[in-house]
Amino acid sequence: MRACIEKVTGRHPIQLFAASLGQQSLKSIRKKLPEEHHRPWTRTPILVEALGEKKAIILTHQNQVGFDVFQYFLVKDFQQTEDGDLSFAIENEITKDPLKIITNQNEIELAQHGMIDRTWFDMNRKNNVENIAGPMGIVRSLTLAQNIAQDPKRQAEIPDFLLYANVGYSFQSSSAHQSDHGGLSRRESQITLNVSGLGSSSWKQAHSLETSVLTRDIAPTVFQNHKIRPLNSMNSALSFDRFVEAQHALDQQ
Repeated sequence: MRACIEKVTGRHPIQLFAASLGQQSLKSIRKKLPEEHHRPWTRTPILVEALGEKKAIILTHQNQVGFDVFQYFLVKDFQQTEDGDLSFAIENEITKDPLKIITNQNEIELAQHGMIDRTWFDMNRKNNVENIAGPMGIVRSLTLAQNIAQDPKRQAEIPDFLLYANVGYSFQSSSAHQSDHGGLSRRESQITLNVSGLGSSSWKQAHSLETSVLTRDIAPTVFQNHKIRPLNSMNSALSFDRFVEAQHALDQQ
C-alpha cells in the first residue's frame, strides 16, 4: 500500500491549492479572455493550482433558468499584482490541467463554454476523475451565492483558501477521532442511501447508479414517492426514480 501511494503521489501530501482571486480581478479577466467567453459572472473567480505549473481559473454565472454554470480555463504565465490585476495566457495543453478533468480538445471547448454541475459530474465520472466534485465543488466551498455574498455574517463562513490532500494523506491530528466531514474525492462522494417503505417495485432491490445524483435530488424523490407534486423551487432537482429506472433497463440488457 505504501508503495502504491508513493507512486501515485510522488510523496507530495498536497494535491491541489485553490483560492479566490477577488472580485476586482474580473476586470482584467475580461481583458484577457476572448469576448465569446464573456458572461455576467456572479461569483468571485477562483484560481486552482497543482504541482508542475498547472493552473486554471474557474468563473461562474447563471443561465436563463437560474442554474449555476461553471467555466474552466487552463492558464499559463499567471501573475497577480497587489491591486488584484491579472496577467495570463490561455493554455491548451491538456497535460497542464490541475484537476485532471480534460482528456481531449473538445472537452477544453466544453469547459471554456461552461457547464452546469450535473454535466460536470457526469464528465468527471466518465473520465474517472479523482476530484469528482470538480470546479463546482471548489467554487461553492470558496464563494457565496450572489443573493448572500454581501452579508457580513455569511462572509465569515467561507475559507481564504483550500488545500486538497493526496490519496493516503490527511490534515488531521495523530489522535483518534470518531467521525469526519468528508471531502470532495471520488471515494468520499460515493455514499449509500437507504430507503424503506416506499412500495415502489423499482426500489425492492439495491442499485448502484452510474449516473451522478445530487443531494438536492433527495427531496423530489420523497415527494414523488408520496404522490406529492414537487415545489417549483425544485426545478433543478430530479427524482432518483428516473435514474433507477434507467439503470434497471440497462441491467436487463
